[in-house]
Amino acid sequence: MPRKPKEPAKVKYPTRRSRQKSAAWDAERVKALREFLGLTQTQFAEELGILQQTVSQWECGYHYPKGASVKVLTMVSEKAKFNYGEAASSEKSETGT
Repeated sequence: MPRKPKEPAKVKYPTRRSRQKSAAWDAERVKALREFLGLTQTQFAEELGILQQTVSQWECGYHYPKGASVKVLTMVSEKAKFNYGEAASSEKSETGT
């Protein structure tokens, strides 16, 4: 009786996007920081020295902050005493979910 050929192992190669999802600054966190500061996307972009479109792309999840942007966002959040964990939990309790 002939042997069945062995199934090839399914290898999942990491993609750029899958690596980026684990970034500390995801779409929800960027938007939460901007709203915590009470700024529009345009104002937030001007403060960071970037384009408004970049902020929009971060908040939509098309791209994620990297390099110097991550450091700047971290510094801004620390200076503003922004705690993402508390902001997310307080928003959920206000909406009733």
